Amino acid sequence: MAKQQKPQPDNDDIDGEWEDLIRSVEIDDIPLDMLKVLRVHHNNGNRYVFAIKEWLDGGAPLAKIQRTVDAWYREHGEDIAGSDFIIDLDKIKQTVTEQTKKTLKDL
Repeated sequence: MAKQQKPQPDNDDIDGEWEDLIRSVEIDDIPLDMLKVLRVHHNNGNRYVFAIKEWLDGGAPLAKIQRTVDAWYREHGEDIAGSDFIIDLDKIKQTVTEQTKKTLKDL
């Protein structure tokens, strides 16, 4: 008689590895067009929101948005406590799907 299968304890810290990876990402590493929103926390407690996806969907050129964000970070750099990158998951899925199809097509 076959031995009954049982689930085993999960000892992997996959979530922790992802969190470490995400925490190590700098603003310069993320293409702005992959963000829904860039939220910046100021040392004075205020939060500022760059509505990237909304601006792109409204027809703003990516280069102009990039200049706006860069200028704001230069002006407020010392006063920034941190940033939140709200990823556009639909854009990520689309990009990964397209790249995967392109890669697998040539195999």
